[in-house]
Amino acid sequence: MSCTLLQPKVTIKNVKNNK
Repeated sequence: MSCTLLQPKVTIKNVKNNK
């Protein structure tokens, strides 16, 4: 989750991939 703060863009891509 720490990476999310450093790379918010990556998180969004991961969330879309998960869905």
